[in-house]
Amino acid sequence: NFLLYVLSQSEKQPLEIVRVLIDKGADVNTPSSSKTALMRAADKGYLDIVRLLLSKGAQVNVNIDDGTPLMVAVNRGDTEIMKILLAAGADVKTVHRMGDQALMMAAEQRSYRTPSLEPKAEVVELLLAHGADPKARGEWNRTALMLANTAAKVKLLLAKGAEIDAKDEYGQTALMHAAERGNAAVASALLDNGASVNLIDNKGLTALLYSLDDENMAHGEERKTLPQRRLAVARRILLAKNVDVNAANQDGETPLIRAVRLANIDVIKALLAKKADANRSDVFGDTAITLAYNSDNAEIKKLLPLPSLKRQPANVLNAFLRAAIEKKDEAKVKELLTAGADPNHEYGISYNHKSIKRTVLILAAGE
Repeated sequence: NFLLYVLSQSEKQPLEIVRVLIDKGADVNTPSSSKTALMRAADKGYLDIVRLLLSKGAQVNVNIDDGTPLMVAVNRGDTEIMKILLAAGADVKTVHRMGDQALMMAAEQRSYRTPSLEPKAEVVELLLAHGADPKARGEWNRTALMLANTAAKVKLLLAKGAEIDAKDEYGQTALMHAAERGNAAVASALLDNGASVNLIDNKGLTALLYSLDDENMAHGEERKTLPQRRLAVARRILLAKNVDVNAANQDGETPLIRAVRLANIDVIKALLAKKADANRSDVFGDTAITLAYNSDNAEIKKLLPLPSLKRQPANVLNAFLRAAIEKKDEAKVKELLTAGADPNHEYGISYNHKSIKRTVLILAAGE
């Protein structure tokens, strides 16, 4: 226990103290709740202590709460300690209690102490050289390629046979994951190596739709930069030859609808140049045009002008009616009612709460 305490509390490598404790009979394999002495030494980057512990019989393939010593070194990005552990027989295919192998951890490894540092591709390269399986599945049935956070890691994994269009249990591909994370370099590497751009996940989302998602669950600086990073992915995807710009998810959202909601002029123009259909409606009847009308952006309104209300489908007329009420555009409300919009129209309050209804009269009263 004192050995574990010394390793966890020391700020400098306490090599001589550890040597004395071992000579006095400290058990090098006694675990704490989450780590053994070898795992603690690997986590601190104590190279000499790692060597000492291994020479004294420390178990290189122990697998407890925090995984194995190799996994700890991988998460730290410490390739020197990885080499020592691998030379000592560390098993690259051991499965963590959450389902991942060291290769998945290496694929997404980055320095949280110094986020500006480029994640090391060598952590992936070392594991692959020692027999790690690039096709192995981990938590949520994900592969290392789905987690890869640099183009260099993507290339290493593909060179060893990683399946570029494999899907996880949610139907997401590596390209979709890259789009969701806003990693343009990874998305570009995948597309350059033949990733299918139009595959859909279990909810009908394509990689392009992921890149135009406005949901942001990131934290700190990541949260601030994620929207722009996703848009960089969208621009790269739109360069793909056969990208389907009209593919809609299960709620009927198209890339153009999402781009209008994001109020991104460049992407809207790029989509329109590729013949995106501004009249495609979602489950509530909203189109890119109704959303443009409801926005405060004059340039978007110019790009997507209001059409004639004649022969518009009922669901689109009702969507226009909601928008006109929200804008307090009394003249447009009258015009829409005359054109056939339903004054008793009921609609779901959101994509996730379609069964919770309100009426346009309630909307008008609230406005």
